[in-house]
Amino acid sequence: MAATLERNGIDGKGTPSNVPPKEVIHCSGCETSHTLSFTDDEIRMVGSENNLDKMRRTAIELIKKEHPDHSRKFYLWKAVGAGPECRWEEADRLAAWAKLVAGIWLVIHK
Repeated sequence: MAATLERNGIDGKGTPSNVPPKEVIHCSGCETSHTLSFTDDEIRMVGSENNLDKMRRTAIELIKKEHPDHSRKFYLWKAVGAGPECRWEEADRLAAWAKLVAGIWLVIHK
């Protein structure tokens, strides 16, 4: 499973990624935008809520909370404990990509 939320550049373009970009979320208070990227295995139900709906809803809340600063640039959708619950966690981009690539490799080579 892999999902990221990354602030786009000033030009509004996202950073190329191994995780497919799915949608752009704009800050309601300024020009800042973020790219929400995820793999197809994130399309699932968690309890009574669609995981994608939860990712999108919490990403919008996070972006709104960070306005006007938007200093954090990169988040991973990470599990909370051992269950299916996840939340956005700020991540170091290079370390996060290493984990994502390793995780995607494991999924592809099962």
